[in-house]
Amino acid sequence: MCSSDLLFCIFVCGVFAVQHDASLDASEFEQVVRFPLSALQSLNADQTRLLAALSLDMHHRTVNSTTFVETSVDQLALKTLRSLNVKFAVVPNIDYEYAMKYKKQKSHRKRSNPYDHEEGAPIHHDNDDVENFMLAVRDQCAHIARVSVIGESALGTKLFVVRITDNPDIDEHDEPEFKYVGNMHGDEVVGRELLLNLIRYLCKNYETSSAVRTLVDEVDLYIMPTMNPDGYAKGRRSNGHNVDLNRDFPDQYDLPDFEPSQQPEFDFSESRQPETLAVMRWSRSRRSEERRVG
Repeated sequence: MCSSDLLFCIFVCGVFAVQHDASLDASEFEQVVRFPLSALQSLNADQTRLLAALSLDMHHRTVNSTTFVETSVDQLALKTLRSLNVKFAVVPNIDYEYAMKYKKQKSHRKRSNPYDHEEGAPIHHDNDDVENFMLAVRDQCAHIARVSVIGESALGTKLFVVRITDNPDIDEHDEPEFKYVGNMHGDEVVGRELLLNLIRYLCKNYETSSAVRTLVDEVDLYIMPTMNPDGYAKGRRSNGHNVDLNRDFPDQYDLPDFEPSQQPEFDFSESRQPETLAVMRWSRSRRSEERRVG
């Protein structure tokens, strides 16, 4: 992994427009709307550019041979979309419902150490659990793991990163390096749980599994289970400042005179969200900006 590399996932499937629905305005979390793909045919070039500027994630659905597009919308997107006066339907926000379902289970937990308690998928780790998990990794997996805090979220929650390799205090430049970042969207919680379980699995099986030992000895792994702990706590896509972190990173193709063969100079200004800046700085210089736990 080159220290200056940044990876971006951009999903562009189309554009859309909606009709007014007063029930959308009162919700703290993002709503999901669905509209026929055929509705796009009525949009002119200026309207299409207006919608494209929103940079919304689009997903196609086919229902009874009709193709629809679904996307999450916030208040800014709704204001723009309503101006186009094209009909839409509100559909269940399954990511939010999934996140809330498992958040409610906290009152039923009797877990003193989330690292040792391997309960699996039925009970998720809230932000307190994640911090306790990381402290346990620091103490119980020190032979192959280093836990760091690379920054704080908009609401002051620690952003944890775990480095797992056979020599965690040494840079072995001949080893491939992999970076895993989960939970960029607060209501997309499965990746967060998978990465926590990956950390636990590697730590607990290093001494007994030849496959795990080979992986850890020959690869440098950097794992960030949750980039958006505030969004997770609120059960919404955006962060504590109601910003979609996947839309907060700079776009190399917006830079003047960009050359793909050159390393671009990105904007690290404080106008970006703290989570975004933390990941950018970590990606650019993964050692110098880290603050060790303990």
